[in-house]
Amino acid sequence: MLSTAICVAILCLLAVSSISPVQGKPAIIAPLPTNIYAIQFGRAEVGCTVKDTVNKPTKINFVRTSKFGDIDVIYDEGIGGRIQYKNKTEDGGQILTSTLVINNVTLKDSSDFGGYECIGYSGNQKDAYGFTINVINRNELPGIAVSENKTVQFGTEIILSCNLTLKMDVDTTKLRKLMWIKGGQVIDEVLYPKEQTLKSRKFKVSDPSDGGLYSCHLISRLRDSLDYNITDSIHITVKPKFFKDLMDNEVKVFKGKSATFECSAKGNPLNTFWKRKLKSEKSANMLKEGENWNSRYSLSNLDKMEDHSLTISDVGYGDRGFYYCCIQESETANNTKEQDDVEGCQKFTLRVKDPLGALWPVIGIIIEVILLVIIIVLAEKFKKKKTESTKTDGRVEFSYSSTDDAVDKGQVRLRPSAAATSSGEKA
Repeated sequence: MLSTAICVAILCLLAVSSISPVQGKPAIIAPLPTNIYAIQFGRAEVGCTVKDTVNKPTKINFVRTSKFGDIDVIYDEGIGGRIQYKNKTEDGGQILTSTLVINNVTLKDSSDFGGYECIGYSGNQKDAYGFTINVINRNELPGIAVSENKTVQFGTEIILSCNLTLKMDVDTTKLRKLMWIKGGQVIDEVLYPKEQTLKSRKFKVSDPSDGGLYSCHLISRLRDSLDYNITDSIHITVKPKFFKDLMDNEVKVFKGKSATFECSAKGNPLNTFWKRKLKSEKSANMLKEGENWNSRYSLSNLDKMEDHSLTISDVGYGDRGFYYCCIQESETANNTKEQDDVEGCQKFTLRVKDPLGALWPVIGIIIEVILLVIIIVLAEKFKKKKTESTKTDGRVEFSYSSTDDAVDKGQVRLRPSAAATSSGEKA
């Protein structure tokens, strides 16, 4: 019986071992190291992941095998080194991932000079997986060349060109697209270009938006495995210019309202600054925060290529004067010219009107009418007093009155006088 039990136990152990014969053995798992393509002087990265469900993986080494079978460990050179390892763990340390990073790839890093392996360790056991690194010589790369940066004036006609500069092996390099891009938008493209030149762009600069950055973009695929894109750019600067009269710009507002001075300058890029000369000031001074800047002042559209403006809110009589919009030649210019130098600047004249100003003419007319009526009434009274006269003797009162009417010859009235009446009563 005892021997039978021992046999049964041995058979169970054999059955378990047949189900899980290699407990604790590390295994390279997905994502597996892949065969990669790298460009000379560029950067290459290969990842490798090892897992052990019993023992935690201890490390991952990347090695290289020479043609003669020699195995050399690729050591981590640390931060700043050409060779670097990036490690991370998962599932409580049972999964270890390491990424081999090769900076400044050379032709000798190619697998033509020795193969690569990733080896994962767990205790005394290990697992390995091979991969290749294919280095593409920079001489195989297509290239492009564009025309030079330009600074132009409005109305100038310009031509932008983009050319392929290197003849690559058409069997290993496929050109897919050559295109012009501006502001993130494709403005012209050629699919699978066969010519050496992208169609030149010819246009006349009539708007500041015609300036800016134009990019020639080439999309290609190397050895049918690696996408290679290259971009070269042309920067067009449109010299700023005023588009309205510099002197005859009058702004009239009522006291308490807002006044806005709209600068007519356009350019790409456009940088402006403002000067002010109040009625109480002897010379023009640049408006600067912390000096003569007022909290009622505000600038608008400074990030645009036109329509820069200065607004003054709650305008008062003390704001009357001259305001100047001046073009700054460049972003780095410090505008060191004399404060009162406003030559070449656009001048605005601010006139502040009385809110009741429109009523004064009406009030004046009313006063004139009143005065005229008073004069007429007084004249009539004076005239009437002058033309009436009264004659009186001891018995009769003689009264005569006349008018200006030619038909009316006048009237004469006789009546007893007060003295005659009195004497009659006494008698």
